Amino acid sequence: MPVTLLCAYPAEIPIFFDVEVEPSKHISTLRKAIYEELQLYDSESYGGLKLKDLKLLNVAIPMRPKDTRVNRIRDYLHMHSSDTPLDAVDTIEEVFSTEPSSDVRVLVFTSEIIELLDVLAEPETASHKRKIRKNLNETVERKGLSRSPSDAISSTSKVQELITGCQVHINHVPVSLFNSALAKLQQCLDDPNFLVTDAEVKWAADYIRLATDFYPDESARKDAIKSTINSALGSEGQWATMLEQKADLPSYFTPNAFWDSEDGKFILMFLKVKNVPGIAGDPKLHCIADLLKVVSNSKYDTYRGVCNFPVVLLGIAGSRLQVSIAVYVGAVLVSDLVEIDLSRFGFHASDVTIRVAQIFKALSNCRKDLQKYYADIERRAKPATDITFLYPQPISATETPLPKIIYDQILDHDGKPLDKVPDFENRTTAMYTGTLDGKQVVVKFTRRYNAKAHQILADAGFAPQLHFCGLIVGNLYMVVMDYMPEAKCLADYEGNDLIGILPLAIEKVGVAVALLHAQNIVFADLRCGNIMVCGEHDKSVKLVDFDWAGTHGIDHYSATLNTQAKWHRDVVPHGLLHKEHDLWQLKELQDALKDMED
Repeated sequence: MPVTLLCAYPAEIPIFFDVEVEPSKHISTLRKAIYEELQLYDSESYGGLKLKDLKLLNVAIPMRPKDTRVNRIRDYLHMHSSDTPLDAVDTIEEVFSTEPSSDVRVLVFTSEIIELLDVLAEPETASHKRKIRKNLNETVERKGLSRSPSDAISSTSKVQELITGCQVHINHVPVSLFNSALAKLQQCLDDPNFLVTDAEVKWAADYIRLATDFYPDESARKDAIKSTINSALGSEGQWATMLEQKADLPSYFTPNAFWDSEDGKFILMFLKVKNVPGIAGDPKLHCIADLLKVVSNSKYDTYRGVCNFPVVLLGIAGSRLQVSIAVYVGAVLVSDLVEIDLSRFGFHASDVTIRVAQIFKALSNCRKDLQKYYADIERRAKPATDITFLYPQPISATETPLPKIIYDQILDHDGKPLDKVPDFENRTTAMYTGTLDGKQVVVKFTRRYNAKAHQILADAGFAPQLHFCGLIVGNLYMVVMDYMPEAKCLADYEGNDLIGILPLAIEKVGVAVALLHAQNIVFADLRCGNIMVCGEHDKSVKLVDFDWAGTHGIDHYSATLNTQAKWHRDVVPHGLLHKEHDLWQLKELQDALKDMED
């Protein structure tokens, strides 16, 4: 006897319908029946659906109260969109009760429905995310690599074209910020006590013996080291195997070797071998060119928002071994982790052998972690508003756990939401909005930060509440504070509005500076962009950006201080911080007010 299942499809115009199926039939039959039912509706909304795109969840959502059912169904889907959909080979009776029910039993959705939920929940945020994705796709198209990888590094001018034209940033942004598997690799490589086994030490010794020998050409070197590298990494690599360059054209390129995901769709590691250093280009640059070929392939179009293509780059040039990590976030970000010349063996032979064993073991572990990462990417929904590729995945550099942030938007230098891929070339910090325990926060990643100064002013009401400040892998601080979306920086005021707010700003900044100076702390950057005015009626003033704050007469300004900005005459790059510098900046505000009033 057929069972009747009430289905819900929560599109922009949601629909509810019954489907009758035999209990002994498979879920694939149910999905086909649902697909055929959807084809009966308005073609503009549902006619473009494909059977393979439909996903089904087994639910029990009451239809009443009627006025809230759509929101309840959408809320459920929003919370459970990453749940495993019904398996096509299961039977109806294995999954559903055959007892009659007035509840919604089957929740039908696609990646477009997930995207719609984001838009309905936060239309302005979704608009920003759509623009970022559009800009990302345009960047991939515009900044792709037209040359073959080997040609792209064959001369100085072509390397310049690769670096500047394709937006490659080497050792500019810590790559470990963007992928936890790569961060764990860096953490292991930075740990001198990382344990290795006797077998791992033997593989390292074998590799060193082979790597320090001389070979007539690159092919002979590859043949010699291939087996040992496969063993050390715990997996057979794909050696001299062609990779598809474009999904819609018969075009290929051939890396020396690569290690891929279990389904063969994603690359985990690239390896380039040169017989000796300095001839026919840098192996690391060759791997970067290989990566650019991969990410520009149209078969990854649906993955670019949820994935930043984390990869390990292995370069071998004679006896020299390089390990770098990379991600693609509209630009290729690369961090060098290890470069070791094994020809310098001698007195430290034992230490070098253990070091190489540690390198290979860390790489083997990272390969497994990347396998898990890409398997998760495959399972996830991939809506067109997803910008997870830009979100941090840091890991703590200490025993202190990091707060669990649900990231939302990436911010520009001025704290405003970006609607395009960030220009990482001109950034020294990264800022995001997100939620922490249901509260809106700003998350900042920066090289230095004075949490003590921030906390002093936060306790007095002159800075946003500080929730966390800790060191992460990549030698950055992760700083979490209250988000003040309605706050306006002093630099944004002008005319009478500026004249009206300056007296309050000067008064409150003076009090805040006095609190810091009493603790022998210099704020160091009292420019208008760091003075925030909050509240529409009962206005308050808060200071932000404690990156430079430090101890009077001991700590230093940044060595890259912008000398074109207006500073006290004694302020120079890497100069010492002094309280009088704060007082001078405060007097500049007072003089500006006096000039405007005159």
